[in-house]
Formats: sequence, structure tokens, C-alpha cells
Amino acid sequence: MKIRVATFNIQYGLMIGLQYKILAKDILDSEADVVALQEVDMNTERNHRQNTMEQLSEYTGMKYYSYAPALKNFQGGQYGVAVLSKYPILSAYYEQLPKTTEREEERTFLHVVVDVKGFPLDVFTTHSEGGSIVEQLAVIQKHTASCENYVVLGDFNCENYSRFEVFPNTTLVNNTEHPLATTMNHHSYDNIVVSRKIVISGCHTVDTEHTDHYMLLADLVLPQK
Repeated sequence: MKIRVATFNIQYGLMIGLQYKILAKDILDSEADVVALQEVDMNTERNHRQNTMEQLSEYTGMKYYSYAPALKNFQGGQYGVAVLSKYPILSAYYEQLPKTTEREEERTFLHVVVDVKGFPLDVFTTHSEGGSIVEQLAVIQKHTASCENYVVLGDFNCENYSRFEVFPNTTLVNNTEHPLATTMNHHSYDNIVVSRKIVISGCHTVDTEHTDHYMLLADLVLPQK
């Protein structure tokens, strides 16, 4: 069974004047089945009290989504990460991540189980802090350890691919042999970690010009049940 996943830092809609219909078209054009989103505002002052995920779901027709706040009281609303899916989300869990200095921004990770035509796929997303990447990935790895088939998608603010070795027997979409720039400044901060039984059949980026990050996509072949 094939599925296309994507990770997309939307910069809360800043570059497109908070017109989430534009970002929704980017997602539709990508033909992704499951999209991990970072820098998502929910009902904040700066996004004019808009429910970002409700709008993205409506404009894309992707019925299922889950949201995890990193900042729960930010400009009168919330700021965090999310998963948007064509397939039903069976469960959702989120947890705050550790930070090594008080100057760092609060971070979180979201774990959802997506029902891909009867195949349960564990999907994780985060927006990591580069200075605390080791500690933060270690927390996520503890949760992936109990998952048979999973993907971890996000903006990790990290180009040191050896950090991802904390996930044993996995494949990186963005790696030393085939690095893909995922930001306007040509950094490779965004990545997708794929567990050992899942095959990566293709990957690419899309520069939508609607945020400071490119969308990173991976075509996956799920193992037979």
C-alpha cells in the first residue's frame, strides 16, 4: 500500500497575509495523504483569531486533524504543531519537550495513529529546538520504541543527521548522501524519519513561496499486514 506524507512549516501564515486558503491549495497540489504542520497559530491575536486547522481542513477536504500546543497562552490563543489527514485519526497524544536553557522556546511533539485503509500508522511531528535536539529526540524515541510502523516528521532545526541515530533501524529522507534544502536560506532543517519496514519510494521538496520553508514530501510503501 502506498501513501504520501509531508512536513510543512507554515510560519503561521505570515507570508500569505493569513489567507489559509492559499496554504490549503499548496497542500492539495502536493497530493499528500498525511501532512505534519509546524508553527500553527490557533485563535491568536496575530492571526486575527482564526482557527487555522478548521480552515485548512475545510479548504482541503481533509476531514481529520489533531493539534498540539507548544505555547498554550500565546497572544490570547495557542501556537504549536498539527497533523492533517485524509484518513481517520484513531488516537492523539501530545507532550511538552525538555529544554536545556530558559531562553529556549517551549516545544512539543504530537503522536497520532492514522488508519490507512485498515493499516495503523503511527505519525509523530515536532518543531524541535536546535540547542536541545538531543534531549528532545530522546523523548520522542521512547514513544516510537513501542510502535511497529511509524514516521517522524518535522522542522528539527538541525542539519547534523547523526542526531537521528537515536531512532534505531530507520531511514532518513534528508540524509548525508542526499541532502535536500528545505528553507529559503538553503538549510536542511526539515526531515522525515521512517521505520525499518516502510520503504521510501521517492522524495522531493516544493517551494510554494508562501512560507520560509519548503514542503518536504516522501512517497512510502507500507508493509503488508
